[in-house]
Amino acid sequence: MADTSPNTTVLEISTQGGYTNGGFKNDTIDDDTSGDNPAGDEDKPRRLGLASGSPVASSTDRRQPSMEESSELQTDRCIDWLVVLASFLIHFIVDGIIYTFGVFYIALLNEFEESKSATSWVGSIQIAMSWIIGPIASALSDRIGHRAVAITGSIFAAVGFGVSSLAPNLSVLYLTYGVMTGLGFGLMYFPSIVSVQDHFEKRKSLAMGIAMCGSGVGTFSMAPFTEFLIDTISWRYTLFVLAGLSLSGIGLSMLFVPPALKSNEENETKQNSKCCEKTTRFFKNLIHISLLRKADVVAWLVCMLIFQVGLVVPHTYIPDIAVAMGVEANNAAFLVSIVGIANTVARVIMGVFADFRCANRRNMLGISVMVGAVMVSILPFMMGYGVIATVCTFYGLTVGTFISLCPVVLRDLVGIEKLGPTFGLTMLAIGLGSLLLSAGVSY
Repeated sequence: MADTSPNTTVLEISTQGGYTNGGFKNDTIDDDTSGDNPAGDEDKPRRLGLASGSPVASSTDRRQPSMEESSELQTDRCIDWLVVLASFLIHFIVDGIIYTFGVFYIALLNEFEESKSATSWVGSIQIAMSWIIGPIASALSDRIGHRAVAITGSIFAAVGFGVSSLAPNLSVLYLTYGVMTGLGFGLMYFPSIVSVQDHFEKRKSLAMGIAMCGSGVGTFSMAPFTEFLIDTISWRYTLFVLAGLSLSGIGLSMLFVPPALKSNEENETKQNSKCCEKTTRFFKNLIHISLLRKADVVAWLVCMLIFQVGLVVPHTYIPDIAVAMGVEANNAAFLVSIVGIANTVARVIMGVFADFRCANRRNMLGISVMVGAVMVSILPFMMGYGVIATVCTFYGLTVGTFISLCPVVLRDLVGIEKLGPTFGLTMLAIGLGSLLLSAGVSY
């Protein structure tokens, strides 16, 4: 039966096997695509993020599913949950390190005795670069595959942490800790999101929620762990430990296999392509101008930019604010862990609920943003450890809901074929939001 929720005011609901797709027709896998492709293009392969009818082929290891081929993909299998496991662990490493910079922030203040704004730029640059690399990560994934991109990111991040341990001043940390590790984490993060969406259809919200729980678990675990390492072996040697964690992403990235096709014959006929044609398409895929002409996509990108401005503040400044109020450093670091715990709980619960027929994912996303904005607004006026911990709890719940639903709602909005390039643009918008926040704080 058709649903008349706000999600369906423009786009018609479609079902597949009795299962709704969030109220969006373009998220439906339809075997009959003759009306969408010009005559004679039915046999031309299409890949994630490319325009309809683009004559591009790739090797089995590198191909991404298109709308036309999605009906031939084997999804929601038991083996596909290995991709979720790899994504979970990469989120654990990447977000666990990024969002515990507040612990490093205090150590860097004491080490270099620079201003708070100058010191905060180290973490802000890292966050910004991890997002700004999105369009390049999208194009590279389409060109060489998710596994190669994630492995490259792991090496970048490990080298960045290793060199950062030798940094004599903040200027060097801007380049090594900020730029190098940020670029590496961005290259690791993008494949961990899109690969999960490639492998799931009916349980895409649950799979995404579980995968992104790694962020909450990482934030919860890494904050006290990093504090312990800094107190025990100093912040410089702690960076070597983080370099080792980043290198473990190489093994995890090997699980980012492309989804299997039901027809082996179709798979074998789409393997050869000219190198120059692939290279040309790589540069075209950096920025999809056609996506920027759509009002709903532009509105989405603006919302992502604004949201990031409020997202970075608590993770960076909560420990410092708590210490300034007389809270012990260990307890201040645990506030970041509280955000991580609430974050994790929200991702699992909302991931399960978002797959129900009655769930309106857009409304859930919008409400989480509004509640999160209220929490960030009242945070500076809170006094006392218990009150701050309560605000952090609600903030973590809203952020967990938002981050868990973001890729799924985006897929509902643009469809699986354009998820890659659109998510790349989303990462770029979030990175620009991080830079705007840092610039505002500096002045």
